Amino acid sequence: GAYIQLFKTTLNAVHSTIQGPLQNVGIEQSWGVSIAIFTTIVRTLLVPLSIEQSKSAEYIKSLKPYVADIKAKYKNNQEAQNRATAKLYEDAQQNPLAGCFVALIQLPVFLGLYRGVRLL
Repeated sequence: GAYIQLFKTTLNAVHSTIQGPLQNVGIEQSWGVSIAIFTTIVRTLLVPLSIEQSKSAEYIKSLKPYVADIKAKYKNNQEAQNRATAKLYEDAQQNPLAGCFVALIQLPVFLGLYRGVRLL
């Protein structure tokens, strides 16, 4: 409904903005360029989230030796491993699933773009 309409409206705005200049230089089929520009705009808006995701991933990577120590210390007790690992991440103020957030944010955006393009 309204979600897909938002993408259609935005894509149409981008297309109508660039269609005239592209036709002036002889490019008649400008939908591909419009989609590429729209995608670039969305990716640019998501750059701050991507940077945070990268920082978080690097920090989680730096915690790997500590996680390995925990696994060695509690190798016969999975529950203690899980508690100690969770405590490590909590003390470091990190979420090991933080790397998924950008992908989860991008997914509905690009699905909406796909559906919007199909309904043009």
